[in-house]
Amino acid sequence: MRRTGLLFVALVFPLFHSAASLPFRGDEEARNSTGESFREDPRLELECERQNGFPNSLSCSESEWFVQGYSDFREDLADSGLLPLGQVHCCTPKDDKVDAVHVKCSARRGVENCAFLRHKPENLSSFLVGFSGSLRIDDIEYAPRGAAVCCDAIAEMRDGSRRYISPCDCLVTEEVLCPRTNNGLYRDRVMTGFLVDTNIGVPLTPAECCSMCLGEVVPPDSDCPRYDHCSSRGVCHGGFCECVDGYSGMDCSLRRNLTLEELFRNYSWDVLVCSASGTIVFLWVFFFVRRGRERSHPEEGVRRGSSRDRLLDYIELIDEDSDNDTESSAGEGEGEQSEDEEKGEVLRNVAGDESAKDASDGCVICMSSKKLVVLVPCGHSSICRKCSRRLDTCPFCRQPIIKRQKIYFAGN
Repeated sequence: MRRTGLLFVALVFPLFHSAASLPFRGDEEARNSTGESFREDPRLELECERQNGFPNSLSCSESEWFVQGYSDFREDLADSGLLPLGQVHCCTPKDDKVDAVHVKCSARRGVENCAFLRHKPENLSSFLVGFSGSLRIDDIEYAPRGAAVCCDAIAEMRDGSRRYISPCDCLVTEEVLCPRTNNGLYRDRVMTGFLVDTNIGVPLTPAECCSMCLGEVVPPDSDCPRYDHCSSRGVCHGGFCECVDGYSGMDCSLRRNLTLEELFRNYSWDVLVCSASGTIVFLWVFFFVRRGRERSHPEEGVRRGSSRDRLLDYIELIDEDSDNDTESSAGEGEGEQSEDEEKGEVLRNVAGDESAKDASDGCVICMSSKKLVVLVPCGHSSICRKCSRRLDTCPFCRQPIIKRQKIYFAGN
């Protein structure tokens, strides 16, 4: 039984071990001029050199070149990895089978592994070409910092076909420069990214290094919908998938969070800034105008209510007018004749030019009802019945209100 268990472990362990890294695709079968078959190495031969790309010689300066590593490093005391420094080493495919290389690049959020080896090996496609920023370490040295710039690549073959260039024969190294392969033909490796990110945005080793291999044949753009090449989340353009916001990867199958810039990508920043500024100015002016009106007219909080409330106010006003008429007549001892004389005096005041003009306008307090009340004894007619009940003094001359007299217009 123990032998059976050991045999099972011996058979299964290599499978898990090989799944931890990207498997190297086997040599492709080909035939020479004599018709004899041989194994063709899918790994491309690379040409490598030092370059001085932005920023501070930390990125590849030429298109279709990919980061192989850096010339110097510094041990980080807070972490176990090495901090890459110095001039960048870059490589590009230089193979007899390849006529040209086309790339599509994008900046990732944070210092990420471009190939996503730790997440979805089936979507491996990108190679590292540099970083968006740098951090000054001393007077002459800089370290890469910020978002990793990753590129997908397509090879134009000499036979006229197009094939994807995919990472293969990958390994994880503790060095800042990728080692060459030593299985058979020597081939250079390039980086797909560093696997450690610090809290200040600089990368640390270990790093992931891969050979560049010829992958699948690029389908024509017209066949993309049929093969669902972009996972229904993008469109094909020149063999690359133009993914919608929120997705990335060679086939748009990788979900990612949107940045603030992507959320407002379809809007002009000028329009947004102008709209926000106009809104702030409008609210500011409205606040001060309203505040000034409240200071000059403290009674201006009265507003017309519902129809039922207006009807009740009308009834109460009539009752109040009746009570005021009775009290005024009894106090003065002049009876109905004195009341008629007072009404005549009020009507004469209303007939004046200023009062007649005011009566044609709305209430100066609520701005919604007609002027239907004359204040006694000052004779001003500038408010409605509802607002007059809430005042003790005239809003114009500040004289005490003794009585409120309803105005009767001819023809009403």
